[in-house]
Amino acid sequence: MTVMDQSHFEALWNAAAPRVRVFLAAACRDTTLVDDFFQEVAMTAWRKRREFDESRQFDAWIIGMARFVVLRHRRDVARQRVILAPDLIERLEALATADPKSTDEQRQSLAACVQTLDEPAKTLLGMRYQEGQPLAEVARQLGRSHGAIRTALSRLRDSLRQCVRDRLGGPPGNT
Repeated sequence: MTVMDQSHFEALWNAAAPRVRVFLAAACRDTTLVDDFFQEVAMTAWRKRREFDESRQFDAWIIGMARFVVLRHRRDVARQRVILAPDLIERLEALATADPKSTDEQRQSLAACVQTLDEPAKTLLGMRYQEGQPLAEVARQLGRSHGAIRTALSRLRDSLRQCVRDRLGGPPGNT
């Protein structure tokens, strides 16, 4: 097997690159990740160009690499306990730098609002947030669908958010 020269590799890469980008965009909604993955695939392909068997299709070889990059990322993300969206990280930063008195008032208001919930709602919140159980496990234990649990939790969060706002007397969107 001969080592692929740079110009031949570039020609094959340039022909395959649009398909690689489309594959990555379909596999991952985050455009920043798509760009990162695209660059990683290009660098990996360049490093492994000596392993490419020219009797195979270059596109299939390169898409296979892209698939492994996406799968590796998903495996790594799945190992993380908490995955936070950028806007949530910003909100956490604002909370961390907020006046401690204000934060304590919010925490007390939230505790009071939770106490007003019925027992099934408290159980659901406890399983998900105190025990940290995955949605699928909560759904299995409660004999409900994953979607029903997700919807119930969303409604509970909205309800608690409004209750805290009402108790603090602030305008909507403050907490």
